[in-house]
Amino acid sequence: MKDLIRFIKSTGIYLLGNVLSKSLSFFLLPLYTSYLSPNDYGIYDLSIAYNTFLISILFLDIWEGTMRFMFDFSGKNKNKPITIGILMFSISTVIYAIVLLILGKIAGLQFLGLLFTMGVINNFQQVVGYIARGFGKNNAFVMCGLVGSLVTLLSNVILLTVFHMDYSALYISSILGLGVNALGLFIIIRLWDRVKIAFFDSNLFREMLRYSLPLCLNSGAWWFLNGFNRVMISHTLSNADNGMYAVATRFSSMLMLVTTGFQMAWQELSYSKANNSNEEKEKLYSRAIDEYSKFLYLGLIALLPIIKIIFPYFIDDKYTAAIVIIPIALYGTFFSSLTSFLASIINILKKNQFIFTTTILSAITNVGLLLLLIEHLGVQAATVSLCAGYAVSFVSRIKLVQKYVKLKINIKQFLIYTAMFTIAVLIYNYGSILLNFLALVGVIIAFFLSYKREVAKVVLILKNKRK
Repeated sequence: MKDLIRFIKSTGIYLLGNVLSKSLSFFLLPLYTSYLSPNDYGIYDLSIAYNTFLISILFLDIWEGTMRFMFDFSGKNKNKPITIGILMFSISTVIYAIVLLILGKIAGLQFLGLLFTMGVINNFQQVVGYIARGFGKNNAFVMCGLVGSLVTLLSNVILLTVFHMDYSALYISSILGLGVNALGLFIIIRLWDRVKIAFFDSNLFREMLRYSLPLCLNSGAWWFLNGFNRVMISHTLSNADNGMYAVATRFSSMLMLVTTGFQMAWQELSYSKANNSNEEKEKLYSRAIDEYSKFLYLGLIALLPIIKIIFPYFIDDKYTAAIVIIPIALYGTFFSSLTSFLASIINILKKNQFIFTTTILSAITNVGLLLLLIEHLGVQAATVSLCAGYAVSFVSRIKLVQKYVKLKINIKQFLIYTAMFTIAVLIYNYGSILLNFLALVGVIIAFFLSYKREVAKVVLILKNKRK
C-alpha cells in the first residue's frame, strides 16, 4: 500500500508538471484552428515530424539513460552519469545541426533556425528534467513545467491574435516556454556543479552508450509508427489533409494527460524495485498492467462522448472532417501507452536491445498497411495502420517480457472492456448528443464502482496521516 500511495503521489506530480506542458498542443487547438488554415497547420505538423525523426536517432534518448544510471549511484557519484549524459547531448547537438541543415534544404523546410532552436531547447529540457527526477526534485519539476506552460500559452495567444503571425508563432512560443522550463531546472539542480572532467568515467561512458544505442534505434523505428504517416499524408494526399490528421491525433493528448503521468511515476517505482526477486516483480508487473489497461479503457470510453459533445464548440468549422478520424486514433494511443509501459519493464531487465526488434515489426505493419490502404481510405488509413502497428508492438513485447518474467494477463477483463469500447464508438458515430451524454454518465459510474475499494483505502490512509 505504501508503494500505491507513492505511485499516486508521483502520478499527480507528473500530471501537473511535464504532462500539462506537453498537452498544450491540445488545449490550444481552438486558437490554432481559428487562426491557421488546415494547409499551414499541416505544413507545421510535417516539419515537426521530420524534426522528431532526427532527434529520435541522433540524441540516443540520453535523458532516459542518464536517469536510469543515476539510480545505480549515490552521493557525488550520481554526477558521473550526469556528466556523461551532458557530453553525449553536446556531441549529438553538433551532429543534429549539420544533419538538420542538409535535410531542411532537401525537404524545403521553412524557419530552419527556429526549428533547430526548438529542437535543442526541447532536448535540453528533457535532460535537466530527467536529472531533476533522478534527484527526486518533484516539486521543482512541477513548478518549472507549469511556468513554462504558462509562457507558451501566453506567447501563442499574443503572437497569433495580436501580431497575426503565421505558424512560425508556434515555434517561437515553444522555444520561450521550454527555455523558461529548462533554465529553471538548470539552476535548481545546479548543473554547473555536476558536470566536471573529474566525474568522467570511460567504462561508464561505454556502458551508457551500449544502453542508449538500442533506445536510439528503437526511437528511430518508432518514428515509422507516427511521423511517417504525416509524411505520407502530406505527399500522397495534401498538407490540408495532414492538418486534419494533426487535429484528430491532438485529441489523443487528452488520454496522454493520464498515461504520461502514469508512465513517469511507473518508471521511478519500477527502477526502485529493479533488485527485487522475480516472484515480487511478477506480482507487481502483472497487477500493474491489468490495472493500467482497465484504467486506460475507462478513460478511453469516457473521452469519446466528451469529444463528441465539445468538438463543435472547440474546433473551427474548417476542420470538421477530423471528427470521424478520432476514435481509431485514440485506440492507437491506448496500445501505444501499453507498449511504452512494457518498454519500461524491458529497460529494468536491461534487455532493451530487444525492444528494437519489436518496434521494427510494428513499424513494418504500420508502413505496409498505410501504403496498401491510403488510396482507398484516405486519412483514415493512417489511423487504422497506426493502431494495428501499436497492437502488434504490444503483443510482441508481452511475449518478450514473458521470456524473463511470468506476466499473468487478465484476458477476460481485456475482452470485456474491448466490447465496451466498441459500443462507445458506435454511440459516438451514430448516437445523438443526449445519448453520448448518458454514455458518459454510465462510464463515470462504472469508474467509481471499479475503484471504490482503492479510493477508500487511499482516503483512509490520508486521514490517518493527518491524525
